[in-house]
Amino acid sequence: MVFSNVWEEIGWRGFALPRLMESWGDLSIALIMGALWQLWHLPLMLNPTSPMSALPWYAALIFSLAQTVIYIWLYRRTQGSLAWVTLFHAMANTLAFILLEMQVFTASYGLVVGGTVLAALILIVRYGSRRLGPVW
Repeated sequence: MVFSNVWEEIGWRGFALPRLMESWGDLSIALIMGALWQLWHLPLMLNPTSPMSALPWYAALIFSLAQTVIYIWLYRRTQGSLAWVTLFHAMANTLAFILLEMQVFTASYGLVVGGTVLAALILIVRYGSRRLGPVW
């Protein structure tokens, strides 16, 4: 997982995020990157052999937006460390595979999305929408 996610994180958090941080607030960035990240995963959602094809598109979009808030916070909290963001991404994907193996992936998706949204909302309330963590 770590080795497959590192390439995605190099693009999203290593390249795009620092450039967007120069001009935009973190919540705006989360909306932009979260929507683009969902488009990135669209082929998986349209592939009938992918487990993601069974998920409602609107829940997947909400999940991507909330997860992006968390990734931005983690990126800021670790002073721009791609290692931590990549590990977190790998952990999230590993959890998805565990839920798949347990055959509860689709049934538990609402709880996963709800928990992720709650975590993102807590971060937004705690830090505000401009900066989701320390500026270094």
